[in-house]
Amino acid sequence: MQPFFRFRREAGETGLPLRSQVSAGGINPDPCQSIAGAFLVLLCYQKRIAEEQDSRRGLALQKQAQITGELGALKETELQFRQIKSWEPILRGRMPGSAVLGAVEQTIPQEVVLSRIAMEAANYRLVLLSPGSFRVPETYTITLEGSQKVQDPAVWESSFGNSYPGFRPEAI
Repeated sequence: MQPFFRFRREAGETGLPLRSQVSAGGINPDPCQSIAGAFLVLLCYQKRIAEEQDSRRGLALQKQAQITGELGALKETELQFRQIKSWEPILRGRMPGSAVLGAVEQTIPQEVVLSRIAMEAANYRLVLLSPGSFRVPETYTITLEGSQKVQDPAVWESSFGNSYPGFRPEAI
């Protein structure tokens, strides 16, 4: 059986190479042309991949620059936090004088008139920080001096006896 449509062209008639053939099934190109076509497709694919990689690389560099900028601000904040944390031993050992005065004011009975409140620190320990060293007290002594309108020791016992066992007012 003969194919429906088959012929061979000469190079001079159509300008095509001598080996090019046309058949009813389509064009049967030369194997070298097939390899060249596949190579061309591969080159286009590689170019597209390279463009995508360049695009991703550019985005990554932009993101890196953004993160580096944010990191600079965070490093400054981290430095400030470290400085605050270095003050922790000093702040922890600190006596809040206003809170002590407020507590004394609330617990002193109305029959007692205070003439002097003294807060003294003792037993210092040395805390080293970057700007220098600081002495932090470990013991505080609070001295209250005053007079009592009514000479009744029960007034002192009712105010301080429960809060501070062993507390006894000194007679002056």
